[in-house]
Parts: sequence; C-alpha cells; structure tokens
Amino acid sequence: MNFYDVHTHGKASPTDIKNVIFSWDDPVSRGYYSIGAHPLFYEWTKDLYPHLEKMCRPKSALAVGECGFDKRSPMSFSEQSDLFLAHVRIAEQLGKPLMIHCVGHFNELSVVRREVAPTQPWIVHGYRKNPQLAESLVQQGFYFSLGKEGVRREGLLAVIPLDRLFFETDEDTELTVEQVYREAAATLGIDLEQLARQVEQNFQTVFHPSR
Repeated sequence: MNFYDVHTHGKASPTDIKNVIFSWDDPVSRGYYSIGAHPLFYEWTKDLYPHLEKMCRPKSALAVGECGFDKRSPMSFSEQSDLFLAHVRIAEQLGKPLMIHCVGHFNELSVVRREVAPTQPWIVHGYRKNPQLAESLVQQGFYFSLGKEGVRREGLLAVIPLDRLFFETDEDTELTVEQVYREAAATLGIDLEQLARQVEQNFQTVFHPSR
C-alpha cells in the first residue's frame, strides 16, 4: 500500500512530490518534484518564463507550482495574476497539472479558471476553507490536496469526491502523510486500503509519473 504526499517541503520518499520554490531552492531532485514561483516570495519579472519552463520540463517534474494568489503578498493583484498566468501557460504547454496556493482570492481564482478554460488539472493544495466553497470549486473542476487541518475541517471531506482527492504534509516535518490518510479514512468511515487505492489511481491519472 502506497501513501502519496503530493506537496511536501520536507524529506521526500520515492512516491512523494517535493515542492521546490523557484529562485530559492535547488531545482535538481533525486525524485519527483514540482516547482513554481510562490506569490509571497517572488518579485515578478518578465524573464521568469524561460527559466521556469526549463525547470518544469524534466520527467521528474510532475507538476507546475506551487503558484497562485495570496492577499499577504507584497505584489499587486495584477502582478500576481501575470505571475500565475505564466505558470498556467507552462502547464498547458508541457501538459502537466498546476499546484495552486490560494489565500484570500478564491473568487478571483475561479474567474481566471473560467477565462483560461485549462485542459490540465488544477489542484488547490493545503485546502482548509469551508465545505461550501469546496462544493463550488468541485463544480468548477478543481482537485484538492488536504493536510491535517483540511482533514479535520468539519464536513469538508464529505463534499470532495474521492477521485478529486490528494493528501500532503506541506511544511510539517513531524507529520507523515500516512497519518493524514489514516485520519481521513476514519473520518470518511472507509477502509484505509480502499482510500489508498483511490488516491493512487488519482495520482497516476493526474500526474502521469511513468510518462
């Protein structure tokens, strides 16, 4: 039984996706990784595109991002939009899913999705907002990656279809993704192995690790 951590900044196992922050971290990875310019830690420049695209091209780069919107960012919303759309273009060009960080701008994120009409999956990582917003995002086609807080958010797991679900540890180095799986399975009232099989299927369908 495999437990996939689709967004971790800590030590990664062969089935995990280690997140690399563009311009901060070494993009070279011995395993799977995603790479993006985080809206809190990057100043928008027009020369980002070719450098980021090159780092997203290797087969071991399973996703583009994390990228997105954050109300705490020193960048204007317009600059954040330009930065985000650069990631969208790369994801579409390379045929890879987009790993999204979103704090406080979900309505704007939904507008961008409608305007762009992406062909690649968009995954909201670290989601822990209310179930009502999640239901709306489900209808729009988003996937979700939940950490400990998301799994514990009352009613949230009940509204996310199992075939749109992933799990993560993010920056919590004391947490294992297996713990997140076990808590989610208990909350859902389903067998742990059943949940693990479904998430493994989701992983293969969305990230195409063998492609």
